[in-house]
Amino acid sequence: MSRGLGWKQRYLLGRLGSRSLTFAEIHREIIGPEYPEFVLKPAAERSWRRALQNLIKRDVIITTGRGRPGDPYRYHFNPLIAAIAGDDEAYNAALARIEASESATTG
Repeated sequence: MSRGLGWKQRYLLGRLGSRSLTFAEIHREIIGPEYPEFVLKPAAERSWRRALQNLIKRDVIITTGRGRPGDPYRYHFNPLIAAIAGDDEAYNAALARIEASESATTG
């Protein structure tokens, strides 16, 4: 049984804390800008996707978008986590990012 978040989940939360990203953007962050032609092995990509899905299942991360070409899923830090922690500034910033992402996909 897990005793908390794994290192991949903590890494993802660190990247999503201040912005929203698609999986392709997360993939580029994992690899780094110095190796743009590098591709993760399928097992490694599945592992990162599992870590992301586990955070979604725990309601730490929420998604917007339809998951299709032209409208990929965007992953956001759940603003309710910041609200529960009493951080109004982080809550308002996360909420603004989500609203901007949703208005960009619908309009």
